[in-house]
Amino acid sequence: MGKEKKNPALIPPKEEIFSWIEYLCSLGHRRSGTENNWKSAQYIAERFREFGLEEIHYDHPDAKLFFPEEWSLKIGEENIPCYFINYTNYSGEIGEFDTGDITAELVYVGDGRPEDFEGIDVKGKIVVANNRWLDYDLDYFEKYHASDKCWWYDPRNTVTSGSQYIHKNTYDPNTFPQNYCDAVNKGAVGFIGVLVDNCDHYEHYNENYSQAYAKFLDQEIYHFNTMYRPGLWINRTWGAKLKRRIEEAGEPLMATMRMKNRVEASHANVVSGILPGVSDEIILVHSHHDSSFQGAIQDASGMSVVLAIAKYFSQIPKEERKKTLMFGAMDSHFSGYAGHEGFIRRMQEEKRNIVMDFVIEHVAMEAVDDIEATGDEMRFTGEIGMRLIYATENKQILDMLTEAVRDNDLERCFVVPCIKGKADVCSDGDRFFKAGIPVVSIISPVIYLMDPVDQPDRVAVDELPKITSAWVDMICEVFDHAGKEYGEQENLHYFGKREE
Repeated sequence: MGKEKKNPALIPPKEEIFSWIEYLCSLGHRRSGTENNWKSAQYIAERFREFGLEEIHYDHPDAKLFFPEEWSLKIGEENIPCYFINYTNYSGEIGEFDTGDITAELVYVGDGRPEDFEGIDVKGKIVVANNRWLDYDLDYFEKYHASDKCWWYDPRNTVTSGSQYIHKNTYDPNTFPQNYCDAVNKGAVGFIGVLVDNCDHYEHYNENYSQAYAKFLDQEIYHFNTMYRPGLWINRTWGAKLKRRIEEAGEPLMATMRMKNRVEASHANVVSGILPGVSDEIILVHSHHDSSFQGAIQDASGMSVVLAIAKYFSQIPKEERKKTLMFGAMDSHFSGYAGHEGFIRRMQEEKRNIVMDFVIEHVAMEAVDDIEATGDEMRFTGEIGMRLIYATENKQILDMLTEAVRDNDLERCFVVPCIKGKADVCSDGDRFFKAGIPVVSIISPVIYLMDPVDQPDRVAVDELPKITSAWVDMICEVFDHAGKEYGEQENLHYFGKREE
């Protein structure tokens, strides 16, 4: 395998990789359309130039970007801690939008599943509904993602099906946004989402589901494709208080919510660079550089591993790079993926022959929601955050991936083989996978993604060179094979019998 060609001395040390994470985090949040985001893109471009990459290129695809300005929730004069739900109070238009004070009756609908709305009149009211995150467990993978059973590498047996360490899927759609959609479709004037699975935190910077969720809904019933009513997140303590007050009130419990935001016609900032090789077949290595808060895990960590891989191969003579390498920093992860789509569009227009996309996200320490031990806060266990590796179902890909995981001792990795049209790749590689590009995409779904807790001390620093090394192994392997060998192999059943 390619591991025999690797020169371990050229892998950047963990201290150097971590220094790139620290710099990106020092910028503060790197939300698309902001000055910090542009500084982040420029910093990455500078590193690319420093490593000797060529054709440094910025893509600036058009994007409608959401900027919150004010939000509040009150019962009488009592302020309830809350946070805006990204891309709500959004009509799809450009401009400034201020709901003013919306005073209406609160109505609680549990998790807001379709049956929870039965017999409840929400017209003209503010709906309160729980946001449930699905459990990431083995049954979830097998039912929703894998074309056959997934496989894990967990030599110390730290994770078992049903364990508290099986993580939550902090990405939607889960109960949200369908509970929001049902509330608005039934006439609600506002929506309060209770983050019941987010420890006791209320700051949650979700992705843009204003259009993406439409595919999950019956279009004969739902007559809108934007989230035009205001929405706010609250924590589970306040969710329980509101539920109790609503149930105990002798008359309608009134609340006042307000949301003010603007939507701008702007653009994403995507950066890419090339290390030419012997062949014009391209191996793409990418992450995303935008972040909701400091974003040490999401995704300064993944982006810095991309930089480490770029630095490694920049030290390898061109004649030994049997394929061209392209390194990318995507943008607009939280605002509709316009950056990814624009980048893919340019690759297609230029007829670039991308034969594989290696994606790295979230080099994280594990946290669990441990009410008994911490009183509604998260507890860091000292373990590495569980990793998912989505991969196109292809024998050669899965052979090299499982070998790289074992050889580099990437503990707590779950490999999920996927076939386009039958599964999503729940990572930054999804658009590339759907564009027909074979992918290997690692992601760690720790509970504190999209939360201010995501800071540099949460990074699994010792894993940075290990993941770099594993991805170098696989890239070296791809050097030795024609791109056509990596196509999907439906009904391969590679993991037909789970390894214990």
